[in-house]
Amino acid sequence: MVYTGGLGALLTLGRTLWYPAYGAASPLWGLTPLEDQQLAGLIMWVPGGVTYLLATLWLVAEWLRVSEARVVSRERARAASAALLIVVLLTGCDRSGGLVGPPLDGIGARAYVAGVLTNTPPNLTRWIQSPREIDPLTAMPDLNVSPTDARDIAAFLYTLR
Repeated sequence: MVYTGGLGALLTLGRTLWYPAYGAASPLWGLTPLEDQQLAGLIMWVPGGVTYLLATLWLVAEWLRVSEARVVSRERARAASAALLIVVLLTGCDRSGGLVGPPLDGIGARAYVAGVLTNTPPNLTRWIQSPREIDPLTAMPDLNVSPTDARDIAAFLYTLR
């Protein structure tokens, strides 16, 4: 776009004839050689620029579409991992056919989370995010939950009665 736009602008705005050899054909169109050059520059400048502009707009639209698809994909993955964690937390972790953890209803009234942490929203959030850091021997799997999702899950669990 720089070459066609720049050269087209120079030809259009120029006050001297750049290509005298083409001057012989311009009277056939009712133009002076300078007017013919300026018209050629204008054609090179405007339609050429529009072509590049349309191509650029198409590329930007594709870039935005792909970017939006990535965001939607990430959000779906986060929602799926949060849903899986909630299912695991609500159903209990199964090890050799028995329930490992207690039911989660009434968790807000308990004194401890995981048997070692004082029951507070930040501690429950820590437990949901990194259970093995709190208790390396826990059966609770580490599901790579984001801090935001862990806070949301903890808030949900505190609503259970």
